[in-house]
Amino acid sequence: MSKPVALLLIVILTVSSLILVNLALSSIPKPSVPEFTVKFEAHPYDVPPVYGINPYTGENVTTQSGYHVKNESIVVAIKNQPFTPYNDTDGNSVTLSFIIRVKGHYEPGWTILVHIDSTSSEYVTMSLPYGVDSSYGILKGVPNNGTLDFQVEARAGYYIYDPGNCQEHFTGEASGWSDTQTITFGTSSSSPSPSPTPSPSPSPSPSPSPPQNSTAPPDQSSNQPATPTGLNEIEIAILAALIIIVVLLIAIVGLVLRKRR
Repeated sequence: MSKPVALLLIVILTVSSLILVNLALSSIPKPSVPEFTVKFEAHPYDVPPVYGINPYTGENVTTQSGYHVKNESIVVAIKNQPFTPYNDTDGNSVTLSFIIRVKGHYEPGWTILVHIDSTSSEYVTMSLPYGVDSSYGILKGVPNNGTLDFQVEARAGYYIYDPGNCQEHFTGEASGWSDTQTITFGTSSSSPSPSPTPSPSPSPSPSPSPPQNSTAPPDQSSNQPATPTGLNEIEIAILAALIIIVVLLIAIVGLVLRKRR
């Protein structure tokens, strides 16, 4: 084998391997269809009255009446999936997230409720306050015995914000929507599903003043994407390409040296 031919083969193999690595980095593995549960949770508590002194008479007076807080919510627990976040060839941060959508049982259209980033826990949980104080419009006016349907989709990819339309556009792979889980208000029942055991949140401690965030949804920004150990499909493809390059280069160099002898 002549030296020019050997060099040409080296160039071809190197370019081909770089293309393979680039394709591996550009591809996003498709997540599995999520498994999840949905159920009611209630952690009621009483806020005691606040007392003061009348500045003119010196009498003890009630400045704020006590009240009862139901502290009710719908808790969605999603079984997490192994995924290693990474940056693609364009510098986009590719992560795993879950989308929850909901609808009235007898209506045709769905409403996207919330977007949750994956965490390092076995289950990703989301507490959704309902009733008149809920920040989710569709959960404000559900009557007793009203029924809601829930579905979850897993997404691996990244979002780009469009300031012109005030929207986020998703690029990546989606699992497709899960089976529907149903929950009926006024009962403690929900449709059967896998049985995670997320730890219930502790009841808030009573205090002299009303709690500020008793019905606010959790801060999703604190849920960081999981970073499991081990190699994912993309890292394996890159490693395989590098091994192929090294083996072929060794073989070509060996042939060139043999010809020279």
